[in-house]
Amino acid sequence: DEVLGAGADASFKDKIYIKINDYIKSAKLVLIVSHNSNYILNNCSKIIWLDKGEVKEVGGSEVITDYLESLR
Repeated sequence: DEVLGAGADASFKDKIYIKINDYIKSAKLVLIVSHNSNYILNNCSKIIWLDKGEVKEVGGSEVITDYLESLR
């Protein structure tokens, strides 16, 4: 996730996203750690919400909804 953060230009980000998607298609398991909820929603089949090293919730898109709600 950090490589896609501030300072990365759009062309570089596109190349990285393509490479990550190639890994996702060819691997049995890919672990993505990110703060980019849109990317997670579009590319992950299971979402795990961690808070201070503890698993708060496991599931689908509802995990992101619950996480964002907790920030309010």
